[in-house]
Amino acid sequence: MEECSLQFRNRRGKTEKIQLEIMSATKVAVSMDESLLLRLDKLVRTHPFRSRSQVIQEAVAEKIDRMDKSGLARESAKLDRKFEQSLADEGLAGERFPTRLKEQAESKAEAAWRALIRRRRAEIHSGKAKVRPAEEVMRGARSRTSDS
Repeated sequence: MEECSLQFRNRRGKTEKIQLEIMSATKVAVSMDESLLLRLDKLVRTHPFRSRSQVIQEAVAEKIDRMDKSGLARESAKLDRKFEQSLADEGLAGERFPTRLKEQAESKAEAAWRALIRRRRAEIHSGKAKVRPAEEVMRGARSRTSDS
């Protein structure tokens, strides 16, 4: 991952600078049916995608996320209810939350954050979302909380 600085003038003429993280990409060749390619091109034309690559990259990321989630669901279904109850009882009786369950919860939260970050990056790259400097966001948040 590379970092890049972007400097620009805002509406008030003040120079601002933002830091961007740029993921390096590896080129791959993909073969696909012509009808699917036509549908892909239509997506690029009619939706806020910059290129075929962006559509394919987002589609692959979403598919992998869904597969990871369905794998988690399959594994969860294999759990024994009595064993789950014993873990819950251990958590209620002990002073600490069972380590394994805590790690699973943290892993799920981490995956959710990664998915959100990927989605927001795609929105920024496509122009669907507007990037604002952190100082501007914090100023607005402070003004809203100080008015209350």
